[in-house]
Amino acid sequence: MLLCRMRSTHYGPEALVVGVRPRDASLPGSISTSSAARINRENQGTEQEQRRRLRLQRRRSGEMGDQKESLFKITHTLAMKNEEISNFICTLKQNLDNLEANSNRVQDDMQSEFTALHSALDEMKETMLTRIKQERASRTYELQSQLSACSKALESSEELLELANQTLCSSETDGFTQCDDGSGLSPLPEG
Repeated sequence: MLLCRMRSTHYGPEALVVGVRPRDASLPGSISTSSAARINRENQGTEQEQRRRLRLQRRRSGEMGDQKESLFKITHTLAMKNEEISNFICTLKQNLDNLEANSNRVQDDMQSEFTALHSALDEMKETMLTRIKQERASRTYELQSQLSACSKALESSEELLELANQTLCSSETDGFTQCDDGSGLSPLPEG
């Protein structure tokens, strides 16, 4: 038995099966009245079930509308967050580029400063080395002069000592005499 689409008011509430009209129920080959009534009851149950399903679908579509709205809000929020993250990434990239440029500039400045300091230190080194060499030459000359003078004084002293020793040796044999000239040495006797 094939049930067709239901019609609610076309032939009245008793004609819920398509193609079964009350007057056709007595025709040969048609569905009996009791069968039609049973089908109508089943169809009414089915119609109530369909109404219940329709209400459920409407409620679900309302829930779906709420869900769609919630989903739209979530999607909008995610899109905004994605834009914020993209902006933050751009800011980080810009900061990285700035850091790179600043770091290179500072390195170049530092290299220039150290080059200038190195040049100044080289100049100071040369000046100090020259001063040290001059001071060494001056001190060397002074010390050599003192050494030369001391060597001459030592030589003279040695000569005097030798002369004194010779005089002493000769005076032992000849003897000293007192003299009144205040030197404490007397002249050697003649003869």
